[in-house]
Amino acid sequence: MRETETIPEYILNKTGPLTPEEMKKMRLHPRLGAEIISNIKFPYPVADSIMAHHERFDGSGYPNGLAGKGIPLGARVLAVADVFDTCTSDRVGSEEAIDRAIEILKHGAGTLFDPDIVSVWESIHRDVVSWNPATTRAYTHIQRATSEIKILESLADSIAGVTDVKEIIAGVGTLLKSSFPGCKAAVHVGEHDEGIPVIFSGSVVATISVYRPDEPLTEDETRLLTVIAEKISGTLNNAIALEAAKRQATVDQLTGLANRHAFERISKSLAGQHCSIVLVDVNAFKGVNDNFGHQAGDATLARIGAHLRAAFDHARLLCRLGGDEFLVVSMADTRTLRMQIRNFRKMIIWDPAHEPYKKLLFGVSCGLANIPADGKTIEQAMQRADERMYAVKTRFKQWASRVTAA
Repeated sequence: MRETETIPEYILNKTGPLTPEEMKKMRLHPRLGAEIISNIKFPYPVADSIMAHHERFDGSGYPNGLAGKGIPLGARVLAVADVFDTCTSDRVGSEEAIDRAIEILKHGAGTLFDPDIVSVWESIHRDVVSWNPATTRAYTHIQRATSEIKILESLADSIAGVTDVKEIIAGVGTLLKSSFPGCKAAVHVGEHDEGIPVIFSGSVVATISVYRPDEPLTEDETRLLTVIAEKISGTLNNAIALEAAKRQATVDQLTGLANRHAFERISKSLAGQHCSIVLVDVNAFKGVNDNFGHQAGDATLARIGAHLRAAFDHARLLCRLGGDEFLVVSMADTRTLRMQIRNFRKMIIWDPAHEPYKKLLFGVSCGLANIPADGKTIEQAMQRADERMYAVKTRFKQWASRVTAA
């Protein structure tokens, strides 16, 4: 399904008349709903009914302008049931409400509705008014079936084209709470102790939990939740996979820190803000790789990433730019940052795992710069931090050469 084919939530929740542009978007929902629900193996053609439930008997409906018997039977029945339910749902069993609903249906027979279905519907519901046990049960079954179809249709509309996991969970949660009055409802990503599993390709991607404090869910309610779980499984799995891919694209796999792509993205939001940049370069890292192997080098970079997290615990961003270069973006004041840099350097030097590297004069060089004091842009501040870092590195090399010469 194309991502652009979505219906904004404000349109779905709007109580007043829709504008022509809003109506154009709203008219997408029969097809979007039918496409999503077509993945569920119902024993009857629900998808066709949803696709055509806004068609009109005289051909004036949408989305395909079907007319007469060219409209699927299920859609013709659903159109009648939908109007009847709207007119009577607040006053179930009221003869006055049923009379009013029947009159509305008869008025639209031949134009909005199939007149034969209206006639049959009238004969059925006139009998319901007598409230003998058989007709009461029949009415209950009809009402429940109509309600379930409307719930599934609303669910299809709410998740159509949505790719954000939190938005999907919020939408499903809201629908569950309104569809199961008196219940506590939630959707949890992954497996959960209790609830209906949302399964995709044999794996549990989420769990639907609906709990009623005073009594257990009925068999029909549990069945409906199972259908809802089946319906959202594909959309939710795709959203979870997409978010995982986005995280992977912005995370350095070796250290778990942000990568250069993440920094480039966040740097745009730092324009005009007061913040500080700390650039870190590892001293003698090539010697670690050459003398102890690349596996030891990778482990060293991972430890440096862990020490960065510990030393700069409230940083806005901790990033591995690439190779043995790291970056910290922080909102802390200069005094705090200087203390954090000192602590970080001590962590690196005193780490027992780095003991074999002491003969290489292993350590880190850091350069600090502030915005706007050292540059109005992130690029200018980084250049200044880079200059200071290499000044520290140069002094370290000069000291190291004197030590080795001695």
